Amino acid sequence: MTTTFVDGAGGRELYPVNRDDPRLAFFDDTHHGALRIALRPGRAVLSFIDQTGRTLDSSTVTCQEV
Repeated sequence: MTTTFVDGAGGRELYPVNRDDPRLAFFDDTHHGALRIALRPGRAVLSFIDQTGRTLDSSTVTCQEV
C-alpha cells in the first residue's frame, strides 16, 4: 500500500478544504506551515509546523524497509 502526503506550502493565500473528504487524516486551512518528514529505519515521523514553529499535528507511520 502506498500512502500519499500532500502539503500545500506554496506561499499563496489560504483556501478552504473540503472537510467531508474521507481521505483526509489531517488538514489545516487556517495556518501557513510546512510538513516535516523525518525518515527513520522502518518509520516516518510526520509533523505539520506552522510559520511560528509550533507543531500543529504529528504522527508516525510504519514504512517497509527495502
